[in-house]
Amino acid sequence: MENVVGVASFRTLAILLWAASVIPSAVLLLSGSGRVWNETIAYTPATQALRNVLVYAVMGWSLIIILRHGTQLLRRPFGTIALVALALFYPALSGYFHEDGSADELFIAFVSLVVVLAVFSLRLHTRVLSIVGGLGALTAAVSLLMAWRRPETAFVVEGGGRVLAGPFDNSNYLGTVLILSLPFALLIRRKIVRFVSILLIAAPILMGGSTTSIVTLGVFALIGVLMFLFRAPLSRARILGVAGGIALLATMILPHVVNDAGAFTSRGAIWALANQKMMDFIPFGAGEEWFEANSRSTGFSINHAHNMLLHPLIVGGLPYLGAVLALIILLLVFGVRLTARGGSIAPAAYAVMLIVAGAVGSFFILDARDLRYLATGFVVVTLLSIATARRTSDAD
Repeated sequence: MENVVGVASFRTLAILLWAASVIPSAVLLLSGSGRVWNETIAYTPATQALRNVLVYAVMGWSLIIILRHGTQLLRRPFGTIALVALALFYPALSGYFHEDGSADELFIAFVSLVVVLAVFSLRLHTRVLSIVGGLGALTAAVSLLMAWRRPETAFVVEGGGRVLAGPFDNSNYLGTVLILSLPFALLIRRKIVRFVSILLIAAPILMGGSTTSIVTLGVFALIGVLMFLFRAPLSRARILGVAGGIALLATMILPHVVNDAGAFTSRGAIWALANQKMMDFIPFGAGEEWFEANSRSTGFSINHAHNMLLHPLIVGGLPYLGAVLALIILLLVFGVRLTARGGSIAPAAYAVMLIVAGAVGSFFILDARDLRYLATGFVVVTLLSIATARRTSDAD
């Protein structure tokens, strides 16, 4: 295996991101405060201050990484970093074009870019992402502890029933974090720890109300069965490549062929409205304000398109969509090629699962402050960093 740079620094960054997204709310909710059977967590000044401190710690540690290892950036292809930067800054800049931009959005994009540059400053192998699987298992354990000790704060009422949300505002957030952490539990070296981690992650998903996460869990199980049946690396790569291609095509087409407004938990209403106004999004999008401005037409509040490819088209038009689509394809191609060379299936499985979940959700999240960032944008950026290294270890 080739020399790597900054594995400990990367793990520290991942732990800080996890801490910022989980610890403040978990401490609050385990104390019996924050919410009682409702969706929104009411942070106290102390827990909000703790979250702010942890977010600044993420930024500070990222800057330290850049100062230590920034010369690695000079050895990376400029194109991939430029695509990530475009996907980060285009929505913020398009806000100014549509007269609803803010300095806060640009600052968030800058903070997120610092994290991106920190990751690209490191020379990593895919096994380092076992930390994401481990932190996913830890999130699951915290959620189960909350369900046992403080069910009134761990569960929320959705669809007339109680579903597990853990330290997040709703079950969809918990489901997203857990299901997209799951592939990297496969990278945990010790078999017993790997097995327990997978069980820990799966349990809260099944206790939650996120249909998307449960379906994606089924996709993970199907991938596992196929990988057991087909052991040859090339066969595995073909299966994952075909699965990813079909999923990506379905994600592109789905919003444009669904005619029932109530389909996919009323996502059909959002998609139908977007199809009616499609020419408003070409070429440069309609900005984030489009969702609020059109909420009355759907009869309920909307803040995103519930589709990983439709959302960037609405917000930023063809340039934003092109950047997101290119990054997703790069991610899938890297995972498939790694599998074909006898490497881990985790990156390719992750890409397939991200695309499947993205058919009915906007999970291409590059905002480093988002509670789901560790399992979404952070993983995407890390895999792209590994993919663009001059020499990548095939065995990892």
